[in-house]
Amino acid sequence: MLDAAVPLIDDDTARFIEGGVSVSVAARDHRLRPSLVRACGLRLAQDRRLLRILVVRAQAEPLLADVLAHGRVAVVLSEVTTHRTLQIKSMHARVEPADAMDRGAVEQYEARFAAQLDAIGYAPPFVPSLLGWRGAELAAIVLQPDALYSQTPGPRAGVKLRGGA
Repeated sequence: MLDAAVPLIDDDTARFIEGGVSVSVAARDHRLRPSLVRACGLRLAQDRRLLRILVVRAQAEPLLADVLAHGRVAVVLSEVTTHRTLQIKSMHARVEPADAMDRGAVEQYEARFAAQLDAIGYAPPFVPSLLGWRGAELAAIVLQPDALYSQTPGPRAGVKLRGGA
């Protein structure tokens, strides 16, 4: 059970999450077949207890169906300039329509992600094509983090950082 007094996402992790990292979200169906999609943005709640992962609905239908079926997701966030990678798992995810604040968050995310990719040689005009959200219907996968893992390549990949049983 989670300690309601302490969010799993600390200040350093919040800065990382909001720093223009590459974001993928995965789930699975009842036959354990995976579904995966690149997110086009995210929003971390001010109290850091909920995370909204924003996806293009047309690209994410199988994933959204899996989330609706059982509420389990894994989100992988990776800093492209360093390969620092974090995985967040949740057993308590739901799907909601994206709202105006979400669309603003996607615009901000796109700018931060473009800066990260520019640092490794991908020009900013590449990013809108990669994310593919402009003019698309968005959905929000809203999750309460249950466990955080390091997934940075190396000997500590897979080490649980916080949470979980």
